[in-house]
Amino acid sequence: MAGGEDVEFVDEAKRDELLARKTKTLEKKIRKMFPHLSWKLASAWTGTFAESKDGLPYIGPHKDFLGAQFALGYGGSGITFATIASAIIPDLISGTKNSDSSLYALGAA
Repeated sequence: MAGGEDVEFVDEAKRDELLARKTKTLEKKIRKMFPHLSWKLASAWTGTFAESKDGLPYIGPHKDFLGAQFALGYGGSGITFATIASAIIPDLISGTKNSDSSLYALGAA
């Protein structure tokens, strides 16, 4: 998996129009970095970065979606926040106390 070539945007349709060009750019960079590897592109997509006011993700339940757990708002720290979510969410589901869960609760900011 590779990513990058991010640009700021306000129009989703214009963002989506960049997909083919951005994908080709990334493919060229990857092939240059790893010329000894043989691979075929499986998929490509665009996305939107969003952040909370304090830059922290929202992890946990939402009152309007009973039984669901959320892990939202990763931005540039996705791997770190995904690891945190992987510790918090199982605790929330099992009813185990997790001292960090209140830091990331929806509505905590």
